[in-house]
Amino acid sequence: MRLRIGLTAVLLAAACFCWAGIAAASWAFAFVAYDGKLYEASNEQVAPDRIGPKIGQVTMYSTEETAVFSGNYSNRYPKGTKYFKIKGVDIGEAIAVQESEGIYVNAKYRGVAAGGREDSGAPTPDDGYGPADGRLRAGWVPYVLFVPILLVIAGYGLVRRRNSRAGE
Repeated sequence: MRLRIGLTAVLLAAACFCWAGIAAASWAFAFVAYDGKLYEASNEQVAPDRIGPKIGQVTMYSTEETAVFSGNYSNRYPKGTKYFKIKGVDIGEAIAVQESEGIYVNAKYRGVAAGGREDSGAPTPDDGYGPADGRLRAGWVPYVLFVPILLVIAGYGLVRRRNSRAGE
């Protein structure tokens, strides 16, 4: 009986840890997030004379798909990469991302960013709330699910043991 409970606990733990790592696959596309909007980064260059004022910059870089971020983040560009308005183009359509001095690429609007202001209405670290790095992690979910299951299994084992001793 102990062996069965032990094996069940090990299998549940393995399943939870595997589930936590499922999202380690690569992103579908390179992106930047700005003000709650997600923009797909392209290789299409924007002429320097079409670059308007700076509107923001990358504040968080990560390739982790399991985390949900808020603020200005990217899975391609490092922290500090600048965003610019493109002259004659609405920010809701596209923005320019500075890849290097004098080199800007077009980033086209793809939708609402997960964790963005438009997505949840929740305050972001830019508002002075939330974790300092802007991460709203979901990696704790398997542990929250695993602990109660483990407690139920342990409780069942204790009850069975007590009942078997009472019958002796």
